[in-house]
Amino acid sequence: MSLVTIMSITLCEICQRFDVRQLLLESAKQKTVPKRSALSGNLVDVDSKFFSKFYSTFVDWRAGLPDFYPHQPSLKGLEASAGEGCNLCTLIWNTWSANPVAGSPADKWLDENGQGQLYIGTSESNTTNLDHPNIMITQRPSDSSPRTLCSFEAYTTCNGLPQKECDYVGRSISQNSGTVECGEIGQDWYQDCLSNHPHCGPVRRQEPRRPPNRLIDVGCQTPSSHPFLDDGPKSAECSWAALSYCWGGASEFKLVDSMTKRLREGIPLEEFPPTLRDAIKITRNLKIQYLWIDALCIKQDSESDWNLEASRMRDVYAGATITIVAAGSPSTYAGIFAERATHVEDRTPCALPWGLGSSSEIVMLRRPFQNSTKLIYSDILNSRGWTLQEGLLSSRTLSYGKDQMVWQCSQYRLCENGHKEALSSQYDSKDLFHGEKSKAATRGLLSLQQNLAFSMYHMVPMIRNQVARFGLLEWWWMRHRSMGSVMQYDYLGVDPYDRWAEIIRQFSTRQLSFEKDVLPALSGIAREFSSITKDTYCAGMWKSQLDSSILWQRDAIFTKPSKELHAWEMVPTNFDMRKPEIYRAPSWSWASINGGEVELGYASLGISRSIAAIVKIHIENQTQDPFSSIKSGYMVVKGSLFLLDDLSKGYWRATSKSWDDFKKGSSPMPGGYRSKGTGFLTGGPNEDTTSAQTLWPYLHDYIQDSLNKLRGSFEFDQQHIPHKNQRFAALLWNWYRFNHDPDGIGPKGAGIAQFLVLESTGKVENEYRRIGMVELNRPLSLWWAKYGEKPQRKGGEDRDDDFDFAALKIDGEDGPPKDLTEVGAWLDLSLRKPKATTIRLV
Repeated sequence: MSLVTIMSITLCEICQRFDVRQLLLESAKQKTVPKRSALSGNLVDVDSKFFSKFYSTFVDWRAGLPDFYPHQPSLKGLEASAGEGCNLCTLIWNTWSANPVAGSPADKWLDENGQGQLYIGTSESNTTNLDHPNIMITQRPSDSSPRTLCSFEAYTTCNGLPQKECDYVGRSISQNSGTVECGEIGQDWYQDCLSNHPHCGPVRRQEPRRPPNRLIDVGCQTPSSHPFLDDGPKSAECSWAALSYCWGGASEFKLVDSMTKRLREGIPLEEFPPTLRDAIKITRNLKIQYLWIDALCIKQDSESDWNLEASRMRDVYAGATITIVAAGSPSTYAGIFAERATHVEDRTPCALPWGLGSSSEIVMLRRPFQNSTKLIYSDILNSRGWTLQEGLLSSRTLSYGKDQMVWQCSQYRLCENGHKEALSSQYDSKDLFHGEKSKAATRGLLSLQQNLAFSMYHMVPMIRNQVARFGLLEWWWMRHRSMGSVMQYDYLGVDPYDRWAEIIRQFSTRQLSFEKDVLPALSGIAREFSSITKDTYCAGMWKSQLDSSILWQRDAIFTKPSKELHAWEMVPTNFDMRKPEIYRAPSWSWASINGGEVELGYASLGISRSIAAIVKIHIENQTQDPFSSIKSGYMVVKGSLFLLDDLSKGYWRATSKSWDDFKKGSSPMPGGYRSKGTGFLTGGPNEDTTSAQTLWPYLHDYIQDSLNKLRGSFEFDQQHIPHKNQRFAALLWNWYRFNHDPDGIGPKGAGIAQFLVLESTGKVENEYRRIGMVELNRPLSLWWAKYGEKPQRKGGEDRDDDFDFAALKIDGEDGPPKDLTEVGAWLDLSLRKPKATTIRLV
């Protein structure tokens, strides 16, 4: 096979005839096809006939050209051409050979049976997300599914002809983020947004815009001057940039009394720590006069000044014209500008001529980049709690990551590699706080319409509470809640409460240097969220959503990072047992405990038979700011309270020497609590140890079992505070049914019961704290139960005896059902629900 060298590119005869320009231009001409996709965070299946039109949308996909160009006839031929020095064949062969599945019997079979023809083509692409198609190498045997050997993307230098002709051609990555080229890219992005994006820019709600009290004048007009602290009054039209970065430990370069005079007079740029110095250079390059840096604009030795400025964090970042994000910098002294890792872009890529004519332009191939979202999420800044709201509140962000620069505004994301991405439904998308719909909804008639619609939506939980207090069915509630979610999506382009749940999930995995900052680090986002939804903030949740959010669950944290633990090490004995050192929130808030990822509770679709009613909510903040740290709080609730036995006595730490002993069932269990190898409780309650107050023994066993599992055990360890004569209870919060079976016991019955597990505080009568959340699904055994006499207590309705399970008439079962504890718990709930009780939940 003869080789030809074109523009220093060595190609075999087959590769010489491949026209990458034609492939990409023809791919761009392919028609798009809409495909249905679920809206983020909704509770129903897209295939549901009734809800699909409300909870789904259509996404456009552009068809690919997978078999555009027949390449080598087999892998054997590809290897031979690579061995002779063809650049493209070498790239394909080396990339495929590194795949773990390469060299499998399938390779040999395809070659020997003439089915190994290779094709160069393009993949399909999501045009709604502005995705680029990849150049992919495939084999497409006639009798089986095609397989992709490897994928690439084309790129070239900045502003070359291929980029101008085709949007699918990317851009090369600079080896250092401090180069002139990177500075010019940042300038272009910023200026283009200023000139062509009328809906981008600082948030301007009805209240006046307030510049920060202090700013660093970077001297963009006279770069030779020293940056200095300007703490004089600013015009409402003043523009500033803000910096989001990691302190990374103690720093002496900060605003304290001893440093104030020097900062006001100006300090030479070279004396600033590297991260702050680079941020000043970027600000000057963007021709912005002021820069806000928390270490230099908040008095670090004044608690009162810190509290004041922390309450204004929303104004600082939402009002900034841009936020510079030091995403890849671990500390103040690490700097923003850095060398890029060698794996980011192959420094010896394969080059191809752009077209088969006389053009001297070339493009190069590299492995497809991850999207910018994944790149940003992998940077160190995204492990810090405070930086979440800094990025969310900012109208524009220019991020300097370890791999590349990324721009984000309310229109799209732009990447240094040349990719453009539409706003996604990710937690950090700017569509909620900065989108066109969100900003327009605060002005004029649309503002009045939105406020009226949201007020009506917020009335639903108020009416629901009144209805629940009288014990009435609430079939209408989910229907109106569902329509309310659709209404909010229509007004804002996103369901704000789904987005809040995503924000909390992300925030809860991040680190804070001081645990007191849990709620303050969210205060800016919460304040902005409240201005949009007109909802009331309740310790990290929202009043209109408490009926579902209060059923939150939080993952355990371990003594070392979970990614360093083997599966068998992720057990309660390796829990990080440190409890909060200070009061942060009521026990019914996820912010009250230490832990990992938080999943806010959800509302099931169905007829709610019994829901607890929130009678009163009281929260006392540390300051007059309703979004600040909490001093105390409680909730008055009316609902069905199931009194239980002492759950602490059946807890695995009280009954076993170790978790292994508990799981093996080798430790003696109190009363009738007996354990299998999996830790599930079996059998009914032991009459010798079940107390007289426990009228719901199976429900007690089921809840005890739940607390002895990983997630339940973690919250119990965090929340439990014992006292003499302590009482335990389960508060039935929600009970959903999905048919018209009044008790959910018949053969077609289905349902979910959700409980808050509580313990008395010992301070005030009927005062409890949360120690867990348990969900009980209708047991499988009841699916095969026949209609007939309802199972009763053997000794009669008023006796605390066992159920007569024979009355269930379960097909194929002799004696009690296999899932006896769950069946008994469901019958406890269905046949003997206590009268409503009013309690105080702290």
